[in-house]
Amino acid sequence: MPSFDKFGLALSSVLRWDYSEFVELPRRLFSLVIIDDEEAIRRGLMQFVDWNALGFQVQACFEDGESAVEYLEETPVDVVLTDVCMATVSGLEVAEFLMKVCPATKVVIVSGYRDFEYARQAINYHVAAYLLKPVDLELLGGAFHEIKESLVTELRQDQPKVFPSRKTESSTGENSNAKPYADLIIAKAKQFMEVNYYKEISLDDVANLVFQSPVYFSRFFKEKTGMNFIDYLTEIRVRAAVELLDKHQHKIQEVGPLVGYKNAKYFTKVFKHQMGLTPTEYRHSK
Repeated sequence: MPSFDKFGLALSSVLRWDYSEFVELPRRLFSLVIIDDEEAIRRGLMQFVDWNALGFQVQACFEDGESAVEYLEETPVDVVLTDVCMATVSGLEVAEFLMKVCPATKVVIVSGYRDFEYARQAINYHVAAYLLKPVDLELLGGAFHEIKESLVTELRQDQPKVFPSRKTESSTGENSNAKPYADLIIAKAKQFMEVNYYKEISLDDVANLVFQSPVYFSRFFKEKTGMNFIDYLTEIRVRAAVELLDKHQHKIQEVGPLVGYKNAKYFTKVFKHQMGLTPTEYRHSK
C-alpha cells in the first residue's frame, strides 16, 4: 500500500462536514463520486441509474483513483462508488484514504474479483458495500437505499432540532426504487430489438448496448421477461413476417430476408415452429 504522504496529506487535515445548510430532510440529495477506469462502466452507471430517485447526486466522475483522491482531499462527499482495480491508486487505497482522512464518507466497492482477500481488506476499511461485476442494478439500488438510510440517521443525530421525529420517504419501502432501473434496461433492450430485428443482431450486441456482459444479460433478461433473448427476438421477427404475409406486397421468398432470416429453409422452420404453418401455408390460408 502506498504511503499517504504521496497525496501530500496530513491526517490532521481531516475534512469537516457542515450540515447546517440543510433545513428539511426530504429535499436532501447526498453527494456521490464515481471512480472507474472503464468508460463504458462510468457511462452505464450514469445512464441507467436514477441517482436522484435514490436520493443521490453525482458530483464528479474519475477514471483513476489518484485524481479522485486529489479531488476528495479538497471536496467532501457523502459516498464514493469505486472500482477496486485501477492503475496507480486502487479502490481499496481510496477506501483506506477515506477511512483515515474522512471517515464520514461511505464507500461502495465494485469488483470483478471474488477473491476473499479483497473483501477482507474492504471490511477493514469500513466499506459500506462490496458488489461484483457485472453490476446487478437491483443490488446496487438496494445497497444505496441502505446507505441513504444510514446517512439520514446520521443527519438526524447531528441535527436533532432540524429534523422532526417522523418517518422519512425512504421508510415506506423505497427499496422498490431499484425496480425502475431493471425496467429501463429491459425496455431499452426490447426497443433495440423491435427497431433492428431485420438486421443480424446478437445477444452480444444488445448486452453491449446496456453495458452488461452477455452471460449476465441473458440471465437477467430471462428473469425479467420470462423469455430467452433469442425467443423474444424470434417472436418479433415472426410477428413482422406475419404482417408482411398478410399484406401480400412481397413474394413469400422475400419475406424471410426482410425480417432477419437470410436462409429460406431456416426461416420456414422457425415460422412453422411458431405458427404451426409454413409461410406458404399461412398465406394460402388467408
